Amino acid sequence: MTIIRRLMLTLAIALIALLIVGGFGAYQQKQASNRFEDTISNLAPSVRDLNGMVYAFMDIKNAITKHSVSHTPGEKAAAEAMSGEADKKLEDLLNDYEKNLISDDHDRQLLQDDKAKLAAYRAERSKFFELSRSGKDDLADAMLRDGPLSIAGIELRKAFIAHTEYNLKLAFDTLETNKAAYNSALLQTGGVIAVVLLLVLYMGVVLFRTISRGLTSIQSTMQQVSQSLDFTQRAPVVGKDEISLTATAFNGLLDGLQRNLKSILDGARSVADASQGLAQTATQVAAAADSQSASSASMAATIEQMTVSINHVASRAGESRDLAHNAGTLAQQGSSTISQTISDIREISHAVDSAAGSIRELDTYSAQVDTVVGVIKDIADQTNLL
Repeated sequence: MTIIRRLMLTLAIALIALLIVGGFGAYQQKQASNRFEDTISNLAPSVRDLNGMVYAFMDIKNAITKHSVSHTPGEKAAAEAMSGEADKKLEDLLNDYEKNLISDDHDRQLLQDDKAKLAAYRAERSKFFELSRSGKDDLADAMLRDGPLSIAGIELRKAFIAHTEYNLKLAFDTLETNKAAYNSALLQTGGVIAVVLLLVLYMGVVLFRTISRGLTSIQSTMQQVSQSLDFTQRAPVVGKDEISLTATAFNGLLDGLQRNLKSILDGARSVADASQGLAQTATQVAAAADSQSASSASMAATIEQMTVSINHVASRAGESRDLAHNAGTLAQQGSSTISQTISDIREISHAVDSAAGSIRELDTYSAQVDTVVGVIKDIADQTNLL
C-alpha cells in the first residue's frame, strides 16, 4: 500500500471516528433532551396537578369543618357552596390529568383509584351534609372525627399521596436513566475514542517507520556513493510505496551512470589502443620516409656524377663537332634533360623531408626518376655506341 493511501486511510478512520463519536454524542444528547422534556412537560405538571388536587381536597375538608361548626342555614349553605367549588376544581384537575398527563398504565390505574376514592368520599360527604343540615350534630361530628367520612378522607389523601409519590418516582427514575445513559455514553465514547486513538497511533507509527526507514536507507546509499564514488552501491527496495519507487528510480540512475561510465572507459581504452597503433604506424612511416630520403639523396649524387661524366664526354665530343654534329646535338639535349632531372630529384628530396608521410607522391616522383634514369641509360648507351 502506498504512503498516500495509508495517509488517506488514517485520515478517513479519524474522520469516521469523529463522525461516530459526534453522531453518538448527538444521539445521546437528543435522548437526554427527550427525557428532560418528558420530565418538564409531563412529570412536573403531573405533580403540580396532584398538589392542586390535594389543595382542593383540603379546601373541601375546610368547607366540611366550617359546615359542622355553622349554626344557621345560611352559613351551612355557604360552606356547601365552598365545598362544591373545591370539588369542581378537583374534578377539573382530574379530567385534565387524565387527558394530558397520563404517563403509563400504572399512572392511569392510580388515577382511576383517585376517582374511586373521591367518589366514596363524596358519598360520605353528602351524608354528612344531610346530618348536619337536619341538626344531627352528634352523628355528623362522629362521621367527621373517626367515622366513614374521616376514613374516606384518609383513603383519598393516601391515594393522592401515592399518586404523587409515583410521579416523583418517575422523575427520579428519569434522573437515574439520564445518569446511567450519561455513564454508558461516556464509556462507549471513551471506548470508541481509545480504539480509534490506538488504531490511528498504530498506523501513524507504522507509517513513520516506513518513511523513516526508506528515507534513511536512500540517504545512506547517497552518502556512500558520494564519498566512495562506488556506483555499484544500491538502495534497498522494500514494498511498493512512493519511497520504494524513489529507491528504484535512484537505483536505475546508478545503473545508467555505471553503464555510461563503463562505456566511457571502454571508449578510452579503445582510443588509447588506437593512439598506440597510430604512434607505431607514424614511427614506421617516419622510418620509411627517412630511408626513402636517403635513397633519393644517394640517387641524386650518382646522377650528378653521371652528369659530370656526360659533360666531360660532351666536351670531348666538341672536338669532333663537325664530325658528330648530330651526336653533339643529342648530347646537349641529354645534358638539358639530365639537368632538369637532377632539379626534379632535388625537389623530390626536399618534399620527402618536409612531408615524410606523403608516400604516394614519393612513389610518383620515384617513378619519374626511374623514367629519367632509363632515358639517361638510353642516351649513355647511344653515346657509347657513337
